[in-house]
Amino acid sequence: MMKETRQFGTLIMNAHDWDDKDAWINSLELFAKEVMPSLNKSLGYN
Repeated sequence: MMKETRQFGTLIMNAHDWDDKDAWINSLELFAKEVMPSLNKSLGYN
Protein backbone atom coordinates (compact mmCIF):
# COMPACT_ATOMS: atom_id res chain seq x y z
CA MET A 1 0.00 0.00 0.00
CA MET A 2 2.89 2.36 0.69
CA LYS A 3 3.86 2.09 -2.98
CA GLU A 4 0.40 3.29 -3.93
CA THR A 5 -0.12 6.04 -1.39
CA ARG A 6 3.44 6.92 -0.40
CA GLN A 7 3.85 8.37 3.05
CA PHE A 8 1.11 10.53 4.41
CA GLY A 9 0.51 11.94 7.87
CA THR A 10 -3.25 12.13 8.31
CA LEU A 11 -6.25 10.09 7.32
CA ILE A 12 -9.42 12.16 7.27
CA MET A 13 -12.82 10.57 7.63
CA ASN A 14 -15.81 12.60 6.54
CA ALA A 15 -19.01 12.35 8.58
CA HIS A 16 -22.53 13.03 7.38
CA ASP A 17 -25.87 13.22 9.12
CA TRP A 18 -27.16 9.93 7.84
CA ASP A 19 -30.88 9.24 7.97
CA ASP A 20 -30.15 5.65 8.99
CA LYS A 21 -28.24 5.79 12.28
CA ASP A 22 -27.73 2.01 12.32
CA ALA A 23 -26.06 2.16 8.89
CA TRP A 24 -23.75 4.93 10.10
CA ILE A 25 -22.79 2.96 13.21
CA ASN A 26 -22.16 -0.12 11.06
CA SER A 27 -19.96 1.94 8.75
CA LEU A 28 -17.88 3.18 11.69
CA GLU A 29 -17.56 -0.34 13.08
CA LEU A 30 -16.37 -1.68 9.72
CA PHE A 31 -13.87 1.15 9.44
CA ALA A 32 -12.49 0.41 12.90
CA LYS A 33 -12.44 -3.39 12.51
CA GLU A 34 -11.39 -3.78 8.87
CA VAL A 35 -9.92 -0.62 7.38
CA MET A 36 -7.73 0.61 10.24
CA PRO A 37 -6.13 -2.79 11.02
CA SER A 38 -5.32 -3.27 7.34
CA LEU A 39 -3.89 0.22 7.06
CA ASN A 40 -1.84 -0.18 10.23
CA LYS A 41 -0.49 -3.53 9.00
CA SER A 42 0.50 -2.09 5.65
CA LEU A 43 2.31 0.76 7.42
CA GLY A 44 4.18 -1.67 9.65
CA TYR A 45 2.33 -0.96 12.89
CA ASN A 46 1.15 -3.81 15.09
